Amino acid sequence: MDVPRLHVASAATFDETAADVWARIGDFGDVRWMPGVEQVEHLEHGSVRKVHLQGGGPPVSEQLVASTARSMTFRFSDPGALPVAHYLATLRVHDEGDGSLVTWSAEFAADGAEDETARAQMTAWYEACLSNAGGTILSPLSLHVFVSDYKPISAPVAEWSSADPATWPASTATLIAGVTDAVLIDALITATEVDELVAWIAATGKNLTTVYVTHGHADHFLGLAAVLAAFPGATAVALPEVVPFADEQLTDAYLAYWGALFPGQLPETVAGPRPLPSPSIDLEGHQLVPISVGQSDTDPSSVVYVRDLDTVAGGDVVYNNIHPWLAQTGPTQREEWEAAIDMVDELEASWVVAGHRDPHAPSDAAGPLIAATRRYLADFSAAAAESTSGDALIRAMLQRHPDLGNPYTLTASAVAQFPGAVDADDVER
Repeated sequence: MDVPRLHVASAATFDETAADVWARIGDFGDVRWMPGVEQVEHLEHGSVRKVHLQGGGPPVSEQLVASTARSMTFRFSDPGALPVAHYLATLRVHDEGDGSLVTWSAEFAADGAEDETARAQMTAWYEACLSNAGGTILSPLSLHVFVSDYKPISAPVAEWSSADPATWPASTATLIAGVTDAVLIDALITATEVDELVAWIAATGKNLTTVYVTHGHADHFLGLAAVLAAFPGATAVALPEVVPFADEQLTDAYLAYWGALFPGQLPETVAGPRPLPSPSIDLEGHQLVPISVGQSDTDPSSVVYVRDLDTVAGGDVVYNNIHPWLAQTGPTQREEWEAAIDMVDELEASWVVAGHRDPHAPSDAAGPLIAATRRYLADFSAAAAESTSGDALIRAMLQRHPDLGNPYTLTASAVAQFPGAVDADDVER
């Protein structure tokens, strides 16, 4: 299932320093570098503007949401004639020694046009603006997110007492696509969802060259063999430190564990990734950079930073509107997880595609997701220290976070904090 909104980005290099470029394009009140603008009304100077485009039509109303010395984020309060809704965008300049790189990226839902029509129209506008500002446009790169819905599981922990079935959290697979080739980040777990993923990739018409596995939890890569069979020219890779943990998940004992959770649903053939032979993955001249972060919901873990998309993709460091998996963590691991979040935050990306994301989550904007995951970890640690049982911990967390998806994850995580209450094998992952 694809997300109900689109990600669009364009990037351009400049021969000037980041400071010089930002002096020209970084003033929300000055749009002289944008072609085709007939008039600008400043409704609230420096924060709200109405842009009239040449050729007539209703104006676009924009509101500045946030700004730094090298970026500004804005939303459309009224898209005018543009075929978008729920639009949020970030313009950012990156240092490159004597030169600089500018990215303009956005998320939105198509409105009044087909998805690809809306994507093409917004991309063309970004490229026209960046070119007019003096930039050299990089070759196209696009971000596509597949979200697999919550999946019922068998053999939940004994403490799961809800009348609703226990479920596995919704998961993502992210496709980074160039003009011809593409790279997939993570590959899901059940046969049904992987078949849907393969069809979704094939529909793009891209040549899949690489599948990158972010960490060794099988729910992110048991679908790998089916993907490789469908795209035999692709290779599957992970960071060298992740590979042994992924291989362990393919042993009989672990496959029996996963088979008990998903009886009759796992792919008949499984495969694991091999070590990534270089520091980054080259996609038509764009660099996709795996970042080793250590502890997330397991250790080792990684994410993928794509500067030309202003995006961090994959992995379980940041969650999106879903209870994080904390069954394998104690206070020390959660502190290390917070350090991993810091590493993601320091990349200063505008977007984070979480490995586990509620299908109806409203946004992939990095700032709120990072803050929410930090807050959840802190709340869980505080509540665990104050609680005397898994049930008490569950109640405390539901009071703080009542609307997150997959409450079963919270149950399994909470009971694991009180050894002896259940068999440890019941919550092993």
